[in-house]
Amino acid sequence: MLILLLMLFGLGFQATPPTTAPEVVTETWENGKPKSSHEVVRSAEGVAVLHGKCTTYHKNGQLESEGEYAQGKRTGKWMFRWPNGKKQEYGSFEQDKRVGAWMRHDEKGWLCEEGKYVDGARDGPWKFYVDSKKTLDPLRSGEYTHSRFPVGASGVTWEGRSFNGLKTGTWIARRADGTTMFVGDYTEGSPRGPWSFFHADGSFDPEFLSTLIDEKGARLPLKEAPEAHKLLASTSMQAARAPLPDPRLDAWLAAADSTRSELRRALLAAPLDTFGAATARLLVLDPADERQSATALRILDELIAPILGARVEWSSHSLEARRKLCKRLYALYEVAGTQELPDPCAFDPALHWIEVPLDETPFAHPPDIGGFDEGRYGGRAGGSRNSQRSGSADTEAALDSALTWIAAQQSADGSWSPEQHAGDERTRVGVTSQCLMALIGGGSSLRAGAQSAQVRSGIGWLVLRQDPSSGFFDAGAAPELYQHVLALQALSEAALHTPVPVLRQALDRGLHALAKRRLEDGSWPHCEQDTLGDAITTAHCLQALALVRQAGAEVDAAWIAAASSWLAVRVDPGTGLVRTQKGGHGRQLAPDGEAVASAMTLLARYFNGQHADSQTAKDALVRLLGPVAANPNDVGAEMWNWGSYALYQAGGPAWTSWDKAMKLRVTAGQEREGPLAGSWTPTPLDGAAGGRLYATALRALCLEVYFRFLRVRIKS
Repeated sequence: MLILLLMLFGLGFQATPPTTAPEVVTETWENGKPKSSHEVVRSAEGVAVLHGKCTTYHKNGQLESEGEYAQGKRTGKWMFRWPNGKKQEYGSFEQDKRVGAWMRHDEKGWLCEEGKYVDGARDGPWKFYVDSKKTLDPLRSGEYTHSRFPVGASGVTWEGRSFNGLKTGTWIARRADGTTMFVGDYTEGSPRGPWSFFHADGSFDPEFLSTLIDEKGARLPLKEAPEAHKLLASTSMQAARAPLPDPRLDAWLAAADSTRSELRRALLAAPLDTFGAATARLLVLDPADERQSATALRILDELIAPILGARVEWSSHSLEARRKLCKRLYALYEVAGTQELPDPCAFDPALHWIEVPLDETPFAHPPDIGGFDEGRYGGRAGGSRNSQRSGSADTEAALDSALTWIAAQQSADGSWSPEQHAGDERTRVGVTSQCLMALIGGGSSLRAGAQSAQVRSGIGWLVLRQDPSSGFFDAGAAPELYQHVLALQALSEAALHTPVPVLRQALDRGLHALAKRRLEDGSWPHCEQDTLGDAITTAHCLQALALVRQAGAEVDAAWIAAASSWLAVRVDPGTGLVRTQKGGHGRQLAPDGEAVASAMTLLARYFNGQHADSQTAKDALVRLLGPVAANPNDVGAEMWNWGSYALYQAGGPAWTSWDKAMKLRVTAGQEREGPLAGSWTPTPLDGAAGGRLYATALRALCLEVYFRFLRVRIKS
């Protein structure tokens, strides 16, 4: 017992240099025979530390061990013996860890095992014998490897040993400061038994990230860590240090309203780094302090929620629960920062107290979903176009060329700049949204397709342009609602293929913004300052509502009914066209004209499940053919786009005639050579605001009409 206490004292004060000359301390057994003899020195505090020669004896008086200590740790050569005096094992220590060659004998004196240690663990070839003739034990003899390797860029290091290439025994993950993070055992390469996760403060959190793995590999909740695991965690806490402050986070917290939004966008552009800085800040905030609690809530709502893809509850929890939440969020960052999860650990939302679907966050990869039927995105499946539904070889070639050109024009921040091609920079959100819809419509998703990288970058930029409080996309840059609706549609298309929570959150906020602009009569105005509904904007909002609803967001059915009724009143009974207001709007991207409004309204009616097979609708379809029949050169990109989708849904002779003209005129105007190859020069009917990018994206969408949406079957 005295030796054990001296060893513990030595571990606790090993950094304190001795201040006295060595003295010899001895112990005896109850029978009067010697028990131990060891040299100690004392620190300035008077604490005895093992330092120098040490000898211990069995109760029968036979030598048990002999060697030396240096500042409380075994060092140099050591010999251990059986009570009968024969050698048991011998080798060397460094810093209390076995190193170099070691041999072990049984009580009869024959060799049992031999091999080398590295840093306290078997390393290299080891031989185990089952008898005095040195017959090898095939189950234990083999190549032992002691491994210590970093994982990712987080500073986490895994350490353990392998036998013949399979992990075996205890494995430990330590943080950069040396504190224990994970600890558990492997058996023949498979994790088995309890695996414990410890927070940065050394505490064990029942059922969070930890798991109990049975013999069949099934993972069960772990309510209590083994004592051996707790000891490893507690002894490593002397190295713990607080996370370093992040100046970017400090700048955002202290910024004035005029600069706060841009600083937030910069933070969210690096989600993993920001998640680490934000969660580290939560660890040092006191939830019992009203001001610090408000800061924590702001960090959760404006930084952590967009990254996780869902709001994390704070106000309704107790102080103890808030503290637990902060530790768990930081733990998620630590594990995500390793780039890969250890074998026994997995994010199981059912076991996590945090009310966030962790399997669909940036820390995991949600699967794509397949095609849809009945007017949804059924012509594409898993991010690839359906060759069964294409226009022709010419339209496919023209589309591929257009998508290649669009992808090449993307800016470094993920957006598409209209100013780059003679457009109005105020339309950046709308132009980016249309370019994204063209790429997604052409078969790329957040995870798959030829332009998936551009889709990911563009969707990321678009999400960051949404104001977290109002839900609008760059409302200050573009007062017209049309661009906001385009952004909603682009996010809906992305969410249909990869339903990550951050997109659902953006759609919910966008719907909330639409509710603010909705007029009492059920319509939507062109601009915020307008007091009258606009047919073009209302029809496009109606179309967007159908897509947002298909993406999984909740849409009030009363909105659809009211907007449809409002538009129905504006149908001219003589022509079947939707009457629009004339002039006075200064439109940027929003199209104009009765024909476009009629096409948009008709398509919205189809997609919202309303009966469109009426005489009025047929009259509208015939009227839509008028400009094409008279002079196809007088049809702008908006009319080609909306007319194509409306008439495709209608089918029949009207669509056949339109399709023939569209294929001819749209493909004929495409640039064939040089840096503009694949694009279209905007015509006067296209408008100047969107420039070449917008004109090209709209025509690319025209060429996707054959597979972007299936035809809706509406029953009488």
